[in-house]
Amino acid sequence: MARLSVRVLILSSDRYSDLWRPCLSLMDRHWKDRPWPRSILSGLRSADLQDCEVIQTGRDRGWGLSVALACNIVAEDAVLAVCEDYFAVRAWSTAGLMDAADFLSRSGAGYLRLVPTPVPAGVMRSGIYRSHDPGQSYRFSLMPLLVRTGYLAEHAVSWPTPWLFENGCGGDERVEHWSVENGGDTPLHITGAARTVPAGGGRSRRIEPEAIKLCEEAGVRCPDPV
Repeated sequence: MARLSVRVLILSSDRYSDLWRPCLSLMDRHWKDRPWPRSILSGLRSADLQDCEVIQTGRDRGWGLSVALACNIVAEDAVLAVCEDYFAVRAWSTAGLMDAADFLSRSGAGYLRLVPTPVPAGVMRSGIYRSHDPGQSYRFSLMPLLVRTGYLAEHAVSWPTPWLFENGCGGDERVEHWSVENGGDTPLHITGAARTVPAGGGRSRRIEPEAIKLCEEAGVRCPDPV
């Protein structure tokens, strides 16, 4: 069985570029033996980032189209897709992630969720992985998602935000959908630097205290809420 080539793809935009360095620094801190190259999605903004390519998709085209354009640039078979506002808090398991990539390859699945929220409800099991029933809510999740590059491009393109993509996209019935079955088996441990939308409209961001502490320990100033 040929092993899939994988790239870490951090889904972002110019608006949230202040989170790039904290995200990358904490990833480096908790995933020292990362085996895959990584890129971060941008619009027009460039940056000199440690061991990370910036993929610029041009003017604001909307989240989904930007993701699709980035996927068309990426040469790897699959991506470990994660948003810029999810910070590593404990060690990521390279062995676990490599096993997940091997499972994606041999199963023919379109994607494999690496954090089981909610727990998958399908009847098929393979080791620590379990399938999703058709129509199960939250079938997509970007916290994070190991997904075939072409599959992500095809299904993200019409969604203007990651939240709508996660909540509204039911996926493709032509291929299988899988998830890590139990929280204790996930190879990733993350906390959200969560964005919240106030009742009066507009946008704000709340940084989790644990993420702030870890940023400080990593020598990176956590950005102020906006």
